[in-house]
Amino acid sequence: MKRYGEWRNMLAKASNEMSPEAIKGLLGELYVLGYTLIPTFGVEKAVMSWIGPRKGHQDFVLDNTWIEVKTIPSSSREVEISSVEQLDCPNEGSLIVVYADHTSKTNTSSTNINRLFREISEKLLDDDLRIEFSNTLFRNGYYPKSEYESVDYTFEVKAVESYAVNKNFPCLRKENIPVSITKASYYISIPAIAPFKTKKGTDNGPQ
Repeated sequence: MKRYGEWRNMLAKASNEMSPEAIKGLLGELYVLGYTLIPTFGVEKAVMSWIGPRKGHQDFVLDNTWIEVKTIPSSSREVEISSVEQLDCPNEGSLIVVYADHTSKTNTSSTNINRLFREISEKLLDDDLRIEFSNTLFRNGYYPKSEYESVDYTFEVKAVESYAVNKNFPCLRKENIPVSITKASYYISIPAIAPFKTKKGTDNGPQ
């Protein structure tokens, strides 16, 4: 019955197609999940911490910290913060920037969202956890279509950088915003937050 429910949800979403930009953002989150969080925290804890597709303010929340993932071209020098709540949190957290560029399918360093989905799914031996993982993606509008393996959706992850978001990190805070402003989005200069960098690159990504 669990398997039937899983496939029923998949088929219900089959007619939808995500935009290339949405796929790129989701690819970055899956990359961090598969190559950073699962090796660090284990499969179950990492997967259950992923709340971004459930409309959480941050992408991942675990223990007493949180992680917000932004996926941008390697040439970009700024990241967009789509809401004040993404970085304005009582607990210290991390802003992880994934640099990903379009590439050819013949590039041996290339990846796509379907490949990352399969790699993570193969690690989920528990049925309930696998269904939870799949449903999280379905809520985000993702279904593993063959179109997502075309060159339009093929990327090479060039680098991954992590920044510590603490009380000194330069971002908008609700306490400093007039109550008449109910929503705000803004951009952060990456060179300007260099002093907060905690990690550069990954050594366990796809080969």
